Formats: sequence, C-alpha cells, structure tokens
Amino acid sequence: MDVISNLRKAVETVCEGWTLPEDVRKILETALYAETEIKDCITLDAKQLLAAFQLAAPDAVTSSNSGNLLLINVLETPDDQLDTEIVIQHKEAGKDTDGDDAPAGYYCWLSDYPEEGMLLL
Repeated sequence: MDVISNLRKAVETVCEGWTLPEDVRKILETALYAETEIKDCITLDAKQLLAAFQLAAPDAVTSSNSGNLLLINVLETPDDQLDTEIVIQHKEAGKDTDGDDAPAGYYCWLSDYPEEGMLLL
C-alpha cells in the first residue's frame, strides 16, 4: 500500500472511531476525500526529450544527408554515454552563468558535469 493510501486509511479510522470537534472532523474529511495531486512530475514533448538525449549521448544521434531526418543508433553508442544521467528542472526566468537573459522553462544538464552548462528544453 502506498503512502497516500496509508494516510487515507488512518484518517478514515480516526473519523469513524473517535469523537472529534466538528472543525477537526471537517478538516480530516476534506483531506480524506480530496483528489490526490501528482507532484514532482514534468511533461515534455518529443523534441525536448530528444534534446536531452542528444546532450547525454551525442554520438547516438546523427542527421541524414538531407538534414531533415535524425537517426538514433544506440547499438553503436558508447555505454558511458548511454549511462549518462541528466537532471531536468524547471527554472524561473533570470540570468544564466554568462549574465545573459534566460527564459523560464525546463532545463537539463549532465548530473556529473553541471559546470558544463544547461540546455533549455
């Protein structure tokens, strides 16, 4: 059973078995029947995922001769690139490390080399 289910079960037990002040009961029942919100998740489109993948494994992605087709070849890509961890985080608008304006959005960077900079997805 997950954490949310455990908490709901505990609140349900308290509401059923205990005599509570009305305002406390109302707060607990509101928490019990509230919709659960998924936190710490992000939504990225395919272009953003591809940009993050290219950052981590640049040898895996090549362009066709016409330039309008990308080929992904993970079979011949070095394992160290495929094992590269990427951090993705939403950042508010501000300045980048060079002092240039940086818009709000999702950024990614290599977890082992944050000093190499971030990529706006």
